[in-house]
Amino acid sequence: MSMKTNEVSRRYARSLFEIATEDNTSELILSELNEINKAYNDKEVSEFMKSSLVDSENKLKVIESLTTAFNFSDTIKNFMKTLARKDRLAILPQIAAGFELCTDEKNQVVRGTVKSTHVLSPEERAEIEKTVQAAINKKVILTYTEEDNIIGGIEAHVGGYTFDDSLLTHLNRLKEELKRSVH
Repeated sequence: MSMKTNEVSRRYARSLFEIATEDNTSELILSELNEINKAYNDKEVSEFMKSSLVDSENKLKVIESLTTAFNFSDTIKNFMKTLARKDRLAILPQIAAGFELCTDEKNQVVRGTVKSTHVLSPEERAEIEKTVQAAINKKVILTYTEEDNIIGGIEAHVGGYTFDDSLLTHLNRLKEELKRSVH
């Protein structure tokens, strides 16, 4: 993604966020943007939206049909039509990410991921969230994944912070301490 695209998507995200904030609909708009953004995971949808071979008039017709069929808010309908007219549909994923960031800043929320070797129980997840929230002094929204390369324990990446309580990290620390004590 070029710097220009990034700046443009941020501008669109900020404008949409200002409208949603005025209307007190930022959570609804975020939800609708995420639904539309999911469609971009489909290769055909993504290629259609990014294609320079499909004119903006045809894209506009598809957007009007989809936003009506899924009963999206007028704000999203109008926003998507504007993106279609200006041939900016390709950057919707970046706009959605920018909008989410604006919403998170407003709500003083930080998002992150937690990696573990096994599925964590609701109690374990609650304890992790509580610990991370206390450490960074903000509300956190965590996404959980399971990965084989984590040997015991967990790794959490939240905002600019990394919380690593994996067995591999403990073993590496022990190894370093042993090296220092030998020399």
